[in-house]
Amino acid sequence: MSKYKDTIYALSTPTGRSAIAVIRISGDQSLKTLKKISSIKTIIPNKTKLTLLKFEKHIIDQVWQTLKPSGYLLYATCSLMPEENEQQIAEFLATHDDAIEVPLNTLNPDLQTEWGVPAQHGRQLFPTLKGHDGFYYCLLKKQ
Repeated sequence: MSKYKDTIYALSTPTGRSAIAVIRISGDQSLKTLKKISSIKTIIPNKTKLTLLKFEKHIIDQVWQTLKPSGYLLYATCSLMPEENEQQIAEFLATHDDAIEVPLNTLNPDLQTEWGVPAQHGRQLFPTLKGHDGFYYCLLKKQ
């Protein structure tokens, strides 16, 4: 049996001021940061919407290739744009037969998932006056 049978990758894509962090959570729940890029401007000097969308697609595709079967990928953004969120996931699912969307509480049935609003894929949180700027999450499993 693989040491990382339940490998999970948490992926945060670059929306404005965000960074990218790819984190592996092994079966014993230990965390290992595989890659962290804190200054996205060094990668995308001319940050346009189209460039970001292509870059995010590339990131998801690359991380998915390294994910073991039965592993999970949590896709998260600080974006409110459907193109970066549910549409990005819809396109990914349409082109990856080995990917399925699973409920966010799959790994922890006690996790409350009523926050935010359901999107076509995943859940979207909208900005609050005294809180966050908005987030999007979608949990994928590799078959």
